Amino acid sequence: MEIEQAIRVARLHELLKWGTRKALEEDGGHKSSECYMQVGLCLPALFDDDQSTYWQVHCYSYVLGPDGRNYAWRGRTFDEAIGKAEEAINKWCFPYQMAEMERAMGMHDRDEIDDDLQGDGSSRSSSVAMDDEIAF
Repeated sequence: MEIEQAIRVARLHELLKWGTRKALEEDGGHKSSECYMQVGLCLPALFDDDQSTYWQVHCYSYVLGPDGRNYAWRGRTFDEAIGKAEEAINKWCFPYQMAEMERAMGMHDRDEIDDDLQGDGSSRSSSVAMDDEIAF
């Protein structure tokens, strides 16, 4: 892994932690493994000749993740795998980033922002395709 790639992982991890802290301000329920991340090069097992080597980014997010707790994004290259993870985690954190910007600009009062975030739960949903993301 190149230094630039390691920096991408660290930035993504920081965003995940930031978004989780913001979400916890609204609802304190969380798990001790919150924001765990792992990046790895996955090699096929002895009898999996038909499976190629791939990169995988894994994270645990009970608070932000829309469909479970464990998420994994795979790609033939590191950049492909981390790109899929960045796309998903950016979507998860986006409502909190917008609320933070609105607070900073004085656009809404705190109660309106809290109502927007809690709403019907749509602010925490993700439209990442299942072939890009594996939730279990």
